[in-house]
Amino acid sequence: MKNVLILLFTLITMTGSFGQADSTYLMRIDSTTYAEVTNTFDELGRPKLTTYNYIDSSRISDRLFRQTVNLDNRLLKHQDDAQKLNAELNTLSKLYKDHTGKSYANSINNVNKAIFTGEWVLLVGDSTYQVTSNVDNSAIVNTQNSAQKSRIKFVSNSFIEISTIEGEEPFFVDVAYLRYKEHPKKGVSFVGRTANNTKITLRR
Repeated sequence: MKNVLILLFTLITMTGSFGQADSTYLMRIDSTTYAEVTNTFDELGRPKLTTYNYIDSSRISDRLFRQTVNLDNRLLKHQDDAQKLNAELNTLSKLYKDHTGKSYANSINNVNKAIFTGEWVLLVGDSTYQVTSNVDNSAIVNTQNSAQKSRIKFVSNSFIEISTIEGEEPFFVDVAYLRYKEHPKKGVSFVGRTANNTKITLRR
C-alpha cells in the first residue's frame, strides 16, 4: 500500500502474558480512502493476523470522533476499576498483616528476590553499569567498583524499588520504581523512571 499515514492515535488492548499488545490504528490508503487496521498476536507475542476495514473519507470524521469517545469512556472505566482494585488490595494487605504480623511487601520480596541473583546490566539514563546482586539479594553492586551499590527489593508482585543506601555511593540519587517485564527472547527486565524522569532499566 502506498502513501501510508498513521493517524492521530493507536488503540491498545493488552493480550498475553508477555505484554505484546493487539493494536488498532487508522491508515490513509489514498486521497479518499482510509483503513482501520488491526494487528493481533498470539500468546508468545508473534504476529497472528492483520485485518483491514476500509472507510471512505466522507465517514472518517465521524469514525475518529466515535473512536475518541470510546477511548475516553474506556479510560474512565479503567480509572474507576483501578480505584476499586487498589482499595481491595489495601484491605487484603491489612488483613494479611493483622493475621501474620508480616507486611505483604516484605513477604512478596522474600518470595521473589531470588530472581535478583547473578549479574545484570543497569541503565541509568545514558550511563551503563555492570552489576551483580549481593549475598542476600538485597542490593546490586557495581562489578567494577564495589563501593557503588543501591538497595533493591520488590514492593509488589510486579514492581521493584531501587534506592540509595546510607554511606554508600549510589547509581543515582533518587528512588525509582521499575515494572517487571518478560519477553520470550529478551528474557526478564525491569523498567521505570525516577521522580525526576530519568529512565532506569535493569536487564540481563
